[in-house]
Amino acid sequence: MSNHRVPMWLRLGMVALVLVTLGFAAVQPVQAAVIDDDGTIEANEEINDDVLLSGEDVVVDGTVNGMLMVTGRSVTINGTVNGDVMAFGAVVIVSPDARIDGNLFAGASVIQMNGDVTGSLFGGSSSISLGEASQVGRNVYYGGYSLEADPGSSIHTDLFSGTYQTLLKG
Repeated sequence: MSNHRVPMWLRLGMVALVLVTLGFAAVQPVQAAVIDDDGTIEANEEINDDVLLSGEDVVVDGTVNGMLMVTGRSVTINGTVNGDVMAFGAVVIVSPDARIDGNLFAGASVIQMNGDVTGSLFGGSSSISLGEASQVGRNVYYGGYSLEADPGSSIHTDLFSGTYQTLLKG
């Protein structure tokens, strides 16, 4: 039998390999956003992360501190979002109690805007209505068939629209 001795660097390398392998086995995957497919954020719920929310009838009553992306047949935002919102569905409703501290990107058949958006509103739909309680802090960029702004509605900077009919009463 030969007296073969394993070099020290090779033994240290093998120990390091075992430690690295064990380290990878113990690491949990990192979640970069909350993914929720039940379609609701309750009134007492606060999420401190970006949220991807989907369902048949989506309702956001709570608070999201991050970006919110929602899809559903109907999407209703009643709560507070401290970040941008991307909402897609047949109907997108921003209620009078809603506050979006960021921009709203909406694509739907019908958009009903009644709440506050501190940034800009980007919309594409058959129709959009800016209700009497709606406040847009910057610009509205809209493309669709009909845009109607009710008395009391406010766009603080500019309105850019490509429509068949635009009714401005606000």
